Amino acid sequence: SLLGYLNLSLTNFSLYSIIVLILVLVFHLLFRGPDFIGTNLHTKLIPSSWNIALESSYASINSIVREQIGIRNEIYLPFIYSLFFFIIISNLIG
Repeated sequence: SLLGYLNLSLTNFSLYSIIVLILVLVFHLLFRGPDFIGTNLHTKLIPSSWNIALESSYASINSIVREQIGIRNEIYLPFIYSLFFFIIISNLIG
């Protein structure tokens, strides 16, 4: 066999993780604004309420990470931001 004894079965936990990952991606891509969906990537002058919510969550997580890690927080910020949204959406969907 090609993979040998490697078992790649889909468990409940892996299915749940894939669903949460898809929801996080859809949440960030869909609520980025209508300009992102088309080929036109211009920014709007007045952001929507979802844009303001995402920007404020980013600013909050950035300040928390900066207080805990220090000035070199740019290395860990994308991972912690992604982990934060993965955990919060996992908790919200049950």
